[in-house]
Amino acid sequence: MSVKKTLTQVLLLSSIWAATACAGGPPEATTSTGLSIEDNLEQLGIPAVVVPFDYPVPNGLIADPAEREAMIDAKIAHLQEVNSLFWGDPPDDPVELQYRFDEFWYDITRAFPDFEGLDVDWDAFREEYRVKMGEAQSYGEYAHIISLMAYVLKEGHVRMVAGRVLGRYGAPDLPGLAKVNAFLDKAPVFTPLPISKIGACCTVTADEELVINLIWEGSPNPYDLRLGDEIVGFNGVPWENWIPRLVTAGIPILGSPGGAQTSRRYNLLRSAMANSNLFEKINVRRLDTGEIETIDVVYVQVAEEVPICHELTETEGLVSLDDPNRPLSFKDDPMFVYGIIKDENVGYMYIKSTRPGNSDRASHPEAVAFADQFEKAVLALMDTDGLIIDLRANVGGIEITIFYKGLAHLVKGREDRLIIDTAVRDPEADDRTKLVRAREAWGEEGCSAVPALGWFGRLCRAYEHIWGSLQDEFPFPADDPDLYYENPIIVMTGPDCVSSCDWLVQFLSTFPELTIIGRDPNGSLTGVYPGVYEPWHYYHEDPTRDYVHFVLPTVAYFFVDEQPIQHLSRRTGTVDHEVWFTKEDIVSGVDTVREYAIQLIREARAEAE
Repeated sequence: MSVKKTLTQVLLLSSIWAATACAGGPPEATTSTGLSIEDNLEQLGIPAVVVPFDYPVPNGLIADPAEREAMIDAKIAHLQEVNSLFWGDPPDDPVELQYRFDEFWYDITRAFPDFEGLDVDWDAFREEYRVKMGEAQSYGEYAHIISLMAYVLKEGHVRMVAGRVLGRYGAPDLPGLAKVNAFLDKAPVFTPLPISKIGACCTVTADEELVINLIWEGSPNPYDLRLGDEIVGFNGVPWENWIPRLVTAGIPILGSPGGAQTSRRYNLLRSAMANSNLFEKINVRRLDTGEIETIDVVYVQVAEEVPICHELTETEGLVSLDDPNRPLSFKDDPMFVYGIIKDENVGYMYIKSTRPGNSDRASHPEAVAFADQFEKAVLALMDTDGLIIDLRANVGGIEITIFYKGLAHLVKGREDRLIIDTAVRDPEADDRTKLVRAREAWGEEGCSAVPALGWFGRLCRAYEHIWGSLQDEFPFPADDPDLYYENPIIVMTGPDCVSSCDWLVQFLSTFPELTIIGRDPNGSLTGVYPGVYEPWHYYHEDPTRDYVHFVLPTVAYFFVDEQPIQHLSRRTGTVDHEVWFTKEDIVSGVDTVREYAIQLIREARAEAE
C-alpha cells in the first residue's frame, strides 16, 4: 500500500504537505529530510531552506523553570522563522484574508452541532483571530489560523487545512504548486493513530508515562529503543510543556487529538512520537539503567508501508473456530477477526472498523453481507464462557445498524426501541447550542421546500443521500430469548475508538449486560459532511493560487431519552472500569486491558460454579 493511500485512511488528519518556492539561493547543507540540495531541486523543484538552531541544547532535562522557558521561547522562535521562510508570503491582501476568515467563522457558527459544552468563547475567538489574520506576515501564520479554527472545536471530524499545506495528498491536483515532503519536519502533528517518526511506537500508560510498546521490525531504530524505554522530552524540556506553546506558535497544526478531555490529553501526549522532527535532541529514560540519555534527533525515512501506531496486541491462544490448530492474528482481516481463546473458552472479536469494504451506508450490499457475517460469528461463539469485543483501534465508518442483527443475541430487549438518534442545528434559533431532530428539521415537505443552494438545503440533501430517507430511524430490534447469550460480555475501548465507533460504544453503554473497560473513546461523534461544503474548497478561479480543504460535520447524535437534546461528543466516564497498560506489563508482553477482561470472565465463571 502506498504512503498516500495509508495517510488517506487516517481521515486525512495526518495527510499533508506541499509548498511554494522560497526566495534566495540554497545554502550548502542537507535538508532534514535527508535529501541533498540537488535532490530537492531535481525531485521537488524548490530550493532547500535550512535555518540553524543556535541556542545551546544541554544533556538531560533542564531543572530550572526559567531556563526551561527560555529553551521553549528560543525553539518556538526558530520554528516560526523556519515556517516563515519555507511558506513564503500570505496568499492575499489583509482585507481578503479577513473576508475568508469571516466566511469560515460564519459557516461554522450556523452549522456546527457541538457548541454545547465547548470551552471556547467562539465570539471572542473571532475578535482576536480576525485581527491576527489581517496581520499575518507569512503563509505559515495564515495557515496556522485556518488550522486553529478547527482545532479549538475539539471534534476529530472537523478539518481545515490550507492548500499549500495539504498539497496533493487527498486534495485536487494542483499542477502549479510544487510537491514537497520537507514539511514533515516543519509543523506539529496531533492525531489519533499517529505515524511515528522515532522508529517505534509508544503508549501513554496508566501513570501517564510515554513508554515504548512496539519496535518496528525491519525499520530503522536510530535511538536503539527497547520495550519499556520512556520518551521524557525534547531539547531538555518535558513533551507536555511543549504542547500548549506549539499550538499557539503561529505555525500550521496538523490534525485534531479528539473530543473527550481524557482522550484528547492522551493523544496529545502520545503525539510525542510524531513530533521528534521539530527538535534537535530527544530525551529517553532507559528501562535497564533508569538513566536519561540525550540523543541527537535524526530523520527516519517513512517506509512504503507506513506503520500506524495503535493499541492492538496479539491474543495468545486465539484460534479459528473452524480449525483449532490455526492461530489467528488481528492482522488477518482489515475490519473483523473473531475466534476463541481455547485455553479459556473465551470468544474474542477484533472490530477495527465499521465500514465493510467500500460501503457508504448500511444498505450497501457489502454492509448487508457483513451484518450476516457478524450475526454468524455471534452465534458461533454462543457456547463460550465469555465474550470480549475489542474496539480499541476502531476508526469508525458507517452507521452501527450493521451490528444490530448480531447484538440482538447479546443484549436483552422486549420490544424494538430507538436508543440514539440524529440532530442538527435549529435554523430558527439564535442559540447556537440548540439542536432539533434531523427528521423534524425540514418539515413534512422535506428537502423540496428548502433552497438547494443554501447550507441548510445542502445539508438536507446530504442527509437524505446518506440515510436513504429523511424519515429513517435506527431502532434496535427485540432479541429472541431462545438465542440469548447468557455469559459475561466485555467491551474494550480507548482513545483510538473514533466516529461511529464512539457511537457504538455509547450505544452499548446503555445495556447493563455489557461491561465496558479501558479508557474513554475519542469523543468525536458527528457525521454527514460529504458534499455539503464543496464550494469552499476554492477561493479563486485559478486553483493553483490557493484553496482551503474544509470538512465540517453538521449532524450530532443523542440519546432519545435525554431532553432537551444533548449531543454525545466529548463525553467522558463511558467506561465501567478504567484500566490501561502498565510499564511492567508492556515489558512482560502482557496486554493489561485484555488480561483484566479475562480475569472478569474467570471470576464470573467461578461464581457460577
